[in-house]
Amino acid sequence: MTQTEKNKQSHLAEILEKIQEGRVVLFLGAGCSTVEGGPSGDELADMIKKQFPKSQQNLNNLLDICQDVVDTPPYDQQQLEDFVVGKLDSLKPGQSHLCMTKYDWAALFTTNYDNLIELAYQLAPKKLKSCYPIRTTDFSINPADRSRVYLFKTMGCITNRGQGDGYPILTRSDYNSAMKRRSKYLSYLISLGTEPFFLSAIAARTE
Repeated sequence: MTQTEKNKQSHLAEILEKIQEGRVVLFLGAGCSTVEGGPSGDELADMIKKQFPKSQQNLNNLLDICQDVVDTPPYDQQQLEDFVVGKLDSLKPGQSHLCMTKYDWAALFTTNYDNLIELAYQLAPKKLKSCYPIRTTDFSINPADRSRVYLFKTMGCITNRGQGDGYPILTRSDYNSAMKRRSKYLSYLISLGTEPFFLSAIAARTE
C-alpha cells in the first residue's frame, strides 16, 4: 500500500469516527439526485429553456433563467413550478439514500428541490433515527435535541409549492425573498459547532 493510499484510508477512518460520534453535518447537492435519474442543475436549466422558448436562451444561471421565464409573457410562476415538479416528483430513493439513514448525522442540509431524502427515511427499514424536514422560516429547534435528524431544505421543496413559505426557490426574486430563511438555517448550523462533510455524486455511487 502506498503512502497516498494509507493517508486516504486514515482520512476516511477519521471521517467515519466523527460520523459515529454525531459530529458531522452532511451537505447534499444535485449529485445525490442524479444517481437516481434526476437532472443536474445545468440539465434542468436546459430543459426549462427548451420548455419556454420565448425566454432568453443565452442565460446560463438557473435562477436567472427561471426569473426570465416568469417575466416573459405568456409564462408565469405556476407554469414554471408545474414543469419543475413534473421533472422531480416521480424520483425514488435508491440504495445510497437508504444507506444514509443508518448514520447519526448532526444535521442534514440540501439544496435539492426533490424529496428523496425524506422518502428514504420513510422507507428505510433500519434507519437510526427519524427525519424531520425544515422547509420554512418559522421553526424552533433545540440544538441539544438529538432524538431525530433535522433536514434543512435550503432551496425549498416541491412538496411546499403554492404555499406561503418553503416553496421551491426557482427565480432570483425567490432567492432574495428567502434570505431570512437561509440566514436562520445558517445560524442553526453555527450553533452546532460541528465539522461539515460534503457528499459528492461519486461518493453517492460508491456508498
